[in-house]
Amino acid sequence: MQMTRRSGYLLHFCFLQCSVTCGEKPGSRYRNVECVKVKPGKEEVAEEQEVVREQYCESTPKPPEIKVCEVLPCTSWKHGSWGRVSI
Repeated sequence: MQMTRRSGYLLHFCFLQCSVTCGEKPGSRYRNVECVKVKPGKEEVAEEQEVVREQYCESTPKPPEIKVCEVLPCTSWKHGSWGRVSI
């Protein structure tokens, strides 16, 4: 079977954990995105997918491989309740 530019589609995996756990600056999350050819009816079976050149997926926008992940600061202030003041 000849492959046309429309016969591939993009397969993307879940993003990995953020590159940082806390801090002032955001981290990055990465994932793999591949152009694949599959056998009809086997779209959900990863073992049946064949990785092909990206040119076969040019008609479809490529999903991002990296995204920013916001994290909380590594430290924070802890405080107690306000007390009564006697005058």
